[in-house]
Amino acid sequence: MTSLNLIEVKQDVNESVENSALQQFDIFTLQEDSKNVVPNKSKTHYKISYIESNCKIFYGSVTKEFQGPILFFSNSITSFSLETNSEKQKGFVCYFDNNFLGFKGNVLKTTLTHLKNNPIYSLTSEQNMLISYLFQKMREESQNSYEEKFEIIRNYIEIIIHQANRFDVLFQYKAEKKAANRLCSQFLELLERQFPLKKKRDILKMRTPQDFAQRLDVHTNHLNFTLNNVLGKSTSSIIQTRILLEAKELLKNPTWSVSEIAYCLGFEYPTYFSSFFKKNTGMTPNEFRKHLK
Repeated sequence: MTSLNLIEVKQDVNESVENSALQQFDIFTLQEDSKNVVPNKSKTHYKISYIESNCKIFYGSVTKEFQGPILFFSNSITSFSLETNSEKQKGFVCYFDNNFLGFKGNVLKTTLTHLKNNPIYSLTSEQNMLISYLFQKMREESQNSYEEKFEIIRNYIEIIIHQANRFDVLFQYKAEKKAANRLCSQFLELLERQFPLKKKRDILKMRTPQDFAQRLDVHTNHLNFTLNNVLGKSTSSIIQTRILLEAKELLKNPTWSVSEIAYCLGFEYPTYFSSFFKKNTGMTPNEFRKHLK
């Protein structure tokens, strides 16, 4: 029967743990990383780049240039990519996955989610000294044989992540832009769906900002703010412009009276409709009809 050597067993276990950690974390200089010497990254890896030289960030059709030193946060599914402009690339890149963060993972991942939307941070001279030191220490620790070196590296990463929240944001990806565009599209679709009015019993059901906000399940102020930001017009202005366009189309039809048109467009009295039409065109509905002939 072969006896077990406890020292060899301990060495095997330590090697196994270290190999596992190496799959969860790695660090490279920018020059090494540019030569595709990258770890076998999982689908959930994170990447922190420390860049001292000038660089460009690419997001879709957007390209922006920055002067170093900067910190750049990304992950395996990010839409950002970054490229250095200088031939003498100076800095570090570290990779780590969810498992490497350990028991602190939930807190750090929440912070990383925030950093993903604010991926580039400018560093002052003092901040640059700190971040440069932390990356150099991570690099040194990753190359030594100390059993608890990855715990030390985790602490360095945690410091970098939390320090980033105190730095100046150079580039912010506002995810709310997508939500704003979607809200505008939904509003315009609801508005347009009410037209054209083909029958005299068709009545405009939504004609105020409050009507649309309630249907879209948003506050009226939020809807107005979004439309102003994206389309450059207020909710009321867009609605009134569309109602005016429909009014002109209906006035071209001689079988519709002004009173019938006013009723279908949601005006309580024909005089209200006439005032609205004259305010926006300089003519009364009847004058507009005469002008068509």
